[in-house]
Amino acid sequence: MEQWYEVWWPTVDIKSVTTRNRKLSAWTVHVKPKWGKRKLSSITWIQVQDWITNEVKGRATQLKVLELFRHMMLAALRDQRIPLNPAADIQVTAATSRHPDELIPRRASSAPSSASTCPSTTSRSSCSPRRPAPGGASSPACGLRTSTYGKP
Repeated sequence: MEQWYEVWWPTVDIKSVTTRNRKLSAWTVHVKPKWGKRKLSSITWIQVQDWITNEVKGRATQLKVLELFRHMMLAALRDQRIPLNPAADIQVTAATSRHPDELIPRRASSAPSSASTCPSTTSRSSCSPRRPAPGGASSPACGLRTSTYGKP
């Protein structure tokens, strides 16, 4: 595989430095240590699936590493160095589902600002406007604005 990489890599047209660095990193960190000494024709689909699932950690990393590996194997297939692409139809780890509470935008927890709300000891209904805030909006008696969305 390492010999094929030396032939294949100079043919890859990558204009972005970031993309080039990411692909080089995927090669040196993931692909080369696992497959570098192997013959292209000795690599099987089940070996690649096991590697991606159990050895490459994280969905995003799996996607990027598999992208490089697939391109290398597709080029080897087109160059008639292998009869089948062992990287075809490889599945990456499913995205982890997020709890609905994690999807709610977080509010800033800093000192009073335009996005702050009344302290928890004061109910919103007990906050009474006392003076206009900058921009014409009224500010509650506790000194904090109740909402940035115009709701009391």
